[in-house]
Order: sequence, then C-alpha cells, then structure tokens
Amino acid sequence: MRAAFPLAPDEADNDVCEDGTACHWLANEVWDGRFPQEGTLSPNNRVITEEMFDAVDMYHDVLRGWADVAPVCEKQVPIPSVMQGMVGTPDAWAYNPTKKRLYIADLKFGYRFVEVWDNWQLICYVSGLIDLLQLNDQEVTVEMTIVQPRSNHRNGPVRTWRVRASDLRGHVNQLANAAIVATQEAPECVPNPGCRDCPGRHACDALQNAALTAIETAYAGVPLELPAPALGNELRLLKDAAKKLDARITGLETQADQMLRKGEVIPGWVLAPTFARESWREGTENEIITIGQLMGKSVAKPIKPITPAQARKVLPANLVAIYAHKPSTGVKLVPQDPYEARKAFEQ
Repeated sequence: MRAAFPLAPDEADNDVCEDGTACHWLANEVWDGRFPQEGTLSPNNRVITEEMFDAVDMYHDVLRGWADVAPVCEKQVPIPSVMQGMVGTPDAWAYNPTKKRLYIADLKFGYRFVEVWDNWQLICYVSGLIDLLQLNDQEVTVEMTIVQPRSNHRNGPVRTWRVRASDLRGHVNQLANAAIVATQEAPECVPNPGCRDCPGRHACDALQNAALTAIETAYAGVPLELPAPALGNELRLLKDAAKKLDARITGLETQADQMLRKGEVIPGWVLAPTFARESWREGTENEIITIGQLMGKSVAKPIKPITPAQARKVLPANLVAIYAHKPSTGVKLVPQDPYEARKAFEQ
C-alpha cells in the first residue's frame, strides 16, 4: 500500500511530526557543541522551545550513561537479515566490545505512547547492527532505550529493554517472513495498529471494512450494567475499534487534503488557512524592549530559573528536590501492561 502511494503524505496534520524533526535536529546540534537559542527556528521552521531542550537533556543523559563508548548518531544502517535493500536510521547506537553490550536509543517527541518491549523498529536496528559489526548474537547483550518526555506513563519517560541478542532471532525471522509476504505479487492487507501511519490507508479495502465493522460494534446494543469480565472485554474491543476508525479517518483526511489542493470540490469540506504562533520578527527583540522602556512599560520577560531537569546538571539533586515538585493530576483508566510479568522476570 505504501508503494502504491509513494507521494501521499503520512499525515494531513503533521505538527507533531515536525516538532519531532526539530527536536532531533536540536539534539544533534547540542551534542555537537552548538546551542541554538530558545525561540529560534529550526531548519524545518519550528520554534525551538524549552520543552525541546528538556527532552534533549533527558536523551543526552541516556547517551552519556553508555560508559566508555561514543555514540553514533543518525547514521543509516543496512538491515539485510530482514530484507535485502532495507535500511534504518537509529537515533543513536554504540557498542562496548569489552562488555559485549550493544546500546540503542530512540528519541520520541510525540504524545502517543511507544512500548520499548518487543519494539519492532528497535529490533530491526539490532538485526542490522549485529550484521554490520559481525557480532556473535549469543555473546551480545542489547540495551534498547526509548526516551519519550511527552508521554505520561507510569513507567516514566525513559524506558529500557535489556535482552540477549540471540533471544531476538525469532523476532527477526518473523520480520523476514512478513517482508516476504508483503513483497509478493498480490499481498494481503491485514488491518493492524501500523495502519494509522500508512499513507495508503485512504485506499485500503481491508481497513475500510474493519472501520465499518468497528462502527457496527460501537452501535451494537449492550446491557447498561456489565459484569467486570464483560466490561473489560468490551472496553478492549471498542478501544481497538476506535483505533481502526481513527486510521480510516486520518487516511480520508489526507486524501481530501490532496484533492482540495488540486482544485477538486468536496461537498462540506474546504481548506482553511492556519498560522504559526505569533512572534517578534527576527532581530527586533531588543528594539521592542527599548521602545517599551521609553514608554515606561516593561515588555521583557522576567528572569526565571532553568527547569529542574536542567538544574540537576549543575546543582545537587537533593537540593533541587527541596524546591521542585511534580504535582499529582489524579488517576486515569489505563490498560494493564501485557508485558508486566515478563518485565519483572527478565529484568
């Protein structure tokens, strides 16, 4: 489906994706010793924010924790064991030959929670690096880390999966088999969570049928009061249905956006202009502050301390803890972690 629509954008609304691109650019700039100012624009015209600097600090703490090894950042890696010609670009990786430990880190600046356990993207990177470095997977321990500051999860923003590389052989075989199936003459489309990010989802019969089935499920009559097992089961079914509907909706939004840009008419829908956050024209900040002073008004921001995460780099952590806090925002309903038992035993 992706090959059939190579020019279709991944998302009609890509603000989060663009922010992620800007945050990755900032991470590489800071790691290389360049420090863009807060409020400046990244190469993709996104405003560099304090939140991005906090995310970069958290990400770099992980890289600095890889003792005695220098990370390789944003370099393409071939992944031939999954499929010939396939490549991937890990955010950062390093290998310690003394400890026989392979490190991989991935910075996610989106809001959607990404599970590190059994993460197919990271497993692809592991496969490629094992081949590239010609390592014996029975001797190597892999440490995969996802840094996701914007996802409020009970396991925290930095989540690590440690596993023997040889234990991933089954996963790599499954990926390789999936690649064979996907590249056949007439591959079958099977709706799954990945549909949400497929540029061809607007033209997919399988996803359309799944979404229509989801609508039927959502409108099905059920008793008002459900026993606990039935409630949990239906809630899972409806959550899954909602994901399929969301994938279908965003796919149609993408198609509608492209058709309207070409001048076609879609009844009930138009393209409306959007605007970035209002900001001072570049180079005029000091001038407007001076004008304010001449008029007896203060238009400069008050001096404020750096964030607690940044302060821990220069002040004792116990001192920061006295003045910083993370207020509770209550509790919310979340699905039980299916990896909970494995995490407890494997770690």
